Amino acid sequence: MGIDEIKSRFKNHVLTEVLNTEDLKVFEFRNSNGSGNCYQRWIIDRGCLIVRGDNYDAIYWWNNSGITLEFLANCDLGYFNSKCRADKDGNNQKVYEPEYAQEYLKEIAVERIYDECSDEIDEAIKWDEISLSEKLDAGKHIICRELNIDDYELESLFYHENIYDACSFLMDQENEFMFGIDGWEYANNLEKLTMTPKMHLAALRVAFEKYPDAF
Repeated sequence: MGIDEIKSRFKNHVLTEVLNTEDLKVFEFRNSNGSGNCYQRWIIDRGCLIVRGDNYDAIYWWNNSGITLEFLANCDLGYFNSKCRADKDGNNQKVYEPEYAQEYLKEIAVERIYDECSDEIDEAIKWDEISLSEKLDAGKHIICRELNIDDYELESLFYHENIYDACSFLMDQENEFMFGIDGWEYANNLEKLTMTPKMHLAALRVAFEKYPDAF
């Protein structure tokens, strides 16, 4: 779910100033009907943004100078997330989901296999027009041969319950033909962003659209 889609959840929210001093500012962003759904409280302590409320709590840190609503609203998601120092998922707002990681690992493997062994893929296949499962099916004979496994073992090859096993799989020398000698470089993408930074950034953007001079 993208930021623009999430922003609709805050269309009826109003911004209320609780405290506004040179060094410390506190604002509440709440639905105009008083509901606590998607309620957020922002505490701005110079270069630190603390978010409390219904969309989980988090601390973001930039520097010791003041941050403005305009600055926050114009952050892109990756940069905004990189400034997180703590939340319910640790300090990176990412989560490991086996099914997501499984698809990601398959995508890397089949594209590399096609790049390196396209002469062994049925030339009648229009690679760019088929699904991931069809690509895997087209290249499975290569994987099974290289790893000396059968079709049954192939089914569970890419599934890992935790990020440590998935990383080990990426870095296993035996799997270099699927991921290259620098397979470990893909490890950062085994996890995906939670909804937390998306909800926080979406609310900040809506607030800026409505109250551009709030702080």
